[in-house]
Amino acid sequence: MKAKKGDSLGSRMKEFYENRSRITLPRRTYTIIRKGNN
Repeated sequence: MKAKKGDSLGSRMKEFYENRSRITLPRRTYTIIRKGNN
């Protein structure tokens, strides 16, 4: 499985942190973080 290292790792980490944030953080905080990153 060969993909661009940055892409696969980046998207995997992004999914991991997004899923984790959805579970552990209050919705308001999660939304603020999302807006800050985008």
